[in-house]
Amino acid sequence: MNNPGLIFLLLLIVVQSRAQSFGIGIAYATSNAFNAEFEYLNNSNTYKFGFSFQNADTRGKLIDEQLPNHGKAVDGTGEYFSSLDLGYGKILNDVITIDGEISIGSMNSYTNYIDNRFKGGGYHLITNKKTVAGVGINAGYIINKNWNVIVGYNTLRKLQLGLRILL
Repeated sequence: MNNPGLIFLLLLIVVQSRAQSFGIGIAYATSNAFNAEFEYLNNSNTYKFGFSFQNADTRGKLIDEQLPNHGKAVDGTGEYFSSLDLGYGKILNDVITIDGEISIGSMNSYTNYIDNRFKGGGYHLITNKKTVAGVGINAGYIINKNWNVIVGYNTLRKLQLGLRILL
């Protein structure tokens, strides 16, 4: 290999590929929601794709429609959401990160019913679904080259704390 242009090109590809990495993250929010994300880092830019879901206090099995022989006694109502999240961020210096995100998903209103024929003592029925959107911002502290602790706020999830791991 006596071609300096080819050597330079190969060196550039190796350096560029070493500056790229992938990661995963998990977070828990005060709205009793969980978030998982996949992250791609390229130099000082981060791109992420994730999903979130809120833990709901639903009773038993989800049914599509209430049949006449199902229990009719109401045992509470509530809401829960699930969303897809897209984000972009920057590594500001060697230890601080910041990223923004957009969340799009659905908010489900439900009613719990008592019926001992179902596992969990009843069932739940979705009474309303609507599309929701949210925005968020996260700040992180890079502990070492593989671990990043984050704290953030999202209008759907509320205050969240999480951990990102670079693979």
